[in-house]
Amino acid sequence: MLSDNCTSKKINLSTLGMKNSLEHIKFPTKSEKAVLTKMHEKCPLTANGHDLDAYFDYANGSLGYLTDRCGETVRVAKEGLQARGVILIDGLTWEQSQIERDGKIVRVRTPHNQRIEFTHEYKVWFKACVTAKKILGDRKWGYCDGYIQKRALSRLRSSLAMARFKESAFSKVFINMGKTCEEVQQKLVTPLTNFLGTFNKTQNSNSIIKDNNRIGYGLHSDEKVSIKEKFINPLIANLSACSNKTVKTWTDATNKIVTQLFQSGMTKVEIIRTMIRQGYVNTVNEFEAKYSHPMNC
Repeated sequence: MLSDNCTSKKINLSTLGMKNSLEHIKFPTKSEKAVLTKMHEKCPLTANGHDLDAYFDYANGSLGYLTDRCGETVRVAKEGLQARGVILIDGLTWEQSQIERDGKIVRVRTPHNQRIEFTHEYKVWFKACVTAKKILGDRKWGYCDGYIQKRALSRLRSSLAMARFKESAFSKVFINMGKTCEEVQQKLVTPLTNFLGTFNKTQNSNSIIKDNNRIGYGLHSDEKVSIKEKFINPLIANLSACSNKTVKTWTDATNKIVTQLFQSGMTKVEIIRTMIRQGYVNTVNEFEAKYSHPMNC
């Protein structure tokens, strides 16, 4: 355990000795170490080296400029060093700077411009490290319990906010996918096609062929039914084209995606076209065989 005897001795805190000790300190984060090192460097030089009793009135932005960090990073680093018991902010420890206001724990705001200084315990410890030319037991500089709880709660809130954001973004993806499928549908199907009229012409042509008893011409009955179905719904006709492409594996996740597409307002034809284009099925029948949930066609 360190004693105050180190303060009574004339310890030469030269720039070289101080930098050597700072270089081997491992407990702070990178940002905390940058702030800590800059504070040591800015301590005024005396006959016995740097005076650690000095205090600083740097604003977060000014200290961030000196340490090549942004102001918010400096603020977090300063609070971390305060929670470790290394520095005092406006003369207060981390516990002293927390007050309850309107049922919430907030930090004390003082008239000072974030005055920071080393704690007495840290100055004694650092002088002992310089004298011994090695780092002496730095495990004591861990965060206090209150700060650990605050960080855990902050991470939890960030995770929940990110989850809500991803959920919202996921919904927007399906909505945009539906709009894209609708645009593709309008481009693929010519609006001037009168498919019922085309079917009537084909039917009349078949009747003429039958009346003239021209063997070898015309369509078989099963072919007529197939053509009729294609003319009645040209969108399904495009989807029913023969294809032997290898399809992707259909999983429960695929079922969920299709269900959400139905819930977003997309039609059955739009969804089937999308799944064929994405390589999950080749035909309408294959889609209906794989999709196991009820559909709103």
